[in-house]
Order: sequence, then C-alpha cells, then structure tokens
Amino acid sequence: MVVLRFDTTYVPAGTSHRFRNASATEPMRILWVYASVDATRTVAETGVTARVDAEHDQELTWTPGCESPGTSPSCGL
Repeated sequence: MVVLRFDTTYVPAGTSHRFRNASATEPMRILWVYASVDATRTVAETGVTARVDAEHDQELTWTPGCESPGTSPSCGL
C-alpha cells in the first residue's frame, strides 16, 4: 500500500507492517495513535518487544530510505 501525504491508514494489533520513506531527500513524518497507554511494539527482525512510550526517552534519528530507526547501524539509534 502506498500512503501519500495527509493519508491515513489503520494497522490492526498483531499485524506485521513497516513504514518506508520513498523520498531520498525529504524526511518522513508519522503520527502514531495507539488505543492503549500500555501499547507495545515487537520488532520483527529481532523479536524484541518494548512499550512504545519507552521510545519517547530517546532521541530518534531517521535516515531517508531507512525502514525505521534502529533496524540497522546506518538507520540511527
């Protein structure tokens, strides 16, 4: 699925997914909304599960073209 600027999407809990920036020059901006303050995220590549609010204490860097922060050394964290 391609999501364009100002589009919205819904990803049900437990569904594997990723967001990838299609631009090599423009930053990707996402507004995540969770149904619970206790929401968790499991990184498929590592199997590590953590509360999503734990990420708020970290400064995230996002390299254009990276799937998500922390997925590889060149993608931040």
